[in-house]
Amino acid sequence: MREDVDPEEESLFGMLKTPLVSLCALSLIVGGWFLPPTTLQAQEVAPLILDERPGMTIRERPREERQRRSDDEEPKKTDESERKEPVATPSPSDVIVAVVNTHRLTRESLNARVAERFEKYKKELEEGKSRTLQQVRDVFGNDSQAARIEIAQEMEDNLEAAMRAEEGAAVRDWVDHLLLADEARRQGILINQNEYRQRLQEITEESNLQEDRVTAVLADLRISQRDFQQTLYDAMLIERLVDQFIRLNWSEEDLREAFNSNRNSFYYPPRHHIAHFSIALDGSETNDQIRRLEELARRVRTELRRDADPEALFAKDEFSRVDMGIWGTTGFFTFQEGNLPRPIEAEAQKLSAGQTSDVLINRYRDARDRIRPRSIHVIKVLSTEPARGDTFESALPIIRERLVDVARDQLLQRIRTSGTHRIITNLGGIPPEILPSQDDLQRAFAQQPPPLNLRLGE
Repeated sequence: MREDVDPEEESLFGMLKTPLVSLCALSLIVGGWFLPPTTLQAQEVAPLILDERPGMTIRERPREERQRRSDDEEPKKTDESERKEPVATPSPSDVIVAVVNTHRLTRESLNARVAERFEKYKKELEEGKSRTLQQVRDVFGNDSQAARIEIAQEMEDNLEAAMRAEEGAAVRDWVDHLLLADEARRQGILINQNEYRQRLQEITEESNLQEDRVTAVLADLRISQRDFQQTLYDAMLIERLVDQFIRLNWSEEDLREAFNSNRNSFYYPPRHHIAHFSIALDGSETNDQIRRLEELARRVRTELRRDADPEALFAKDEFSRVDMGIWGTTGFFTFQEGNLPRPIEAEAQKLSAGQTSDVLINRYRDARDRIRPRSIHVIKVLSTEPARGDTFESALPIIRERLVDVARDQLLQRIRTSGTHRIITNLGGIPPEILPSQDDLQRAFAQQPPPLNLRLGE
């Protein structure tokens, strides 16, 4: 790893650290070698063979065209002497599904990287299949064999389509990651070893990851320590490249103009982390029942004021009776969102962090003009977060977070259309006649094309 490093530029964007590298590295450790996984969708990824340099696009014939040509051809008769021996299925480690410049992705590596995420989806689908089949049996009895077979086949088809969609998303992430990292190298961006070690330490501490845990996960994913280190290093290169792209194309005046023209989109009101105990009433309760429920709420109030752990308190049987409308929870609330009844919200807003309300009763007037309780509440404010985005300075992290995503997409589009990076992908395996050898790739890119002009509009 090179010790050289470009000096850090002092700029508006130096005020902040983007979450890009942390997200990349953490997802590498706990979920694969890619960015956070895309939601599984039941869509087919076409088996394209694609070299994105101008004039080098190749693809398989559509299925209908292949079938039409097959129907038109006369079946050829072959004698015993013309029959060929069956071709052995190649090992997944020998099948290349994607190439980016000098980098190759094997089928074995792709399988390892999607397996953990896909197994969870597969388990959920199997559980749903079992429930659906049981419902069919309950409704149609033993005469539902055909329906069960149809349902089972449909779910198998959905599973296969979802697997292909997951693989396609993983390949796209792999390709994007290496395109950006390679372009960063062409731009002359460097990370020194001290910066790398510091970032790795920050990630492990933030994620509370032990070395043995990282080693075990990498082993499951068939990723070597060296590959992991290279990927993290590349992620840091990408962060620098995106920052450079932003500095060249968006000035501080541009960001101020964006803020001033649409302030509401950057404003986040104060948030409060609260423990909320609630009892919902349906109007049928007697006065004695209401008094007992109010006493239950007072016990919760007393325990919370004694700094009892809300989660443990609410888990007790007497305070966790959803069947009776009794429940407790903790979470972040923005009071203006109307998550609580207005009278209760008004009282809760008066509390500071660490304070617990008295027993709060939300009342209404019934058809006989009587004042009746609708619900009973106890609230403790555990912590608060101040408003964000009310000034340009406080909105800057939000603006930057959104700008990073926009800049990354525009940068990728610029790289893909430049014709200076080789990309070939095919989930079924790149045919040998199309696949260049590793030596060919190294020779072709021994003299790399010049770096891209990162200024938009030029």
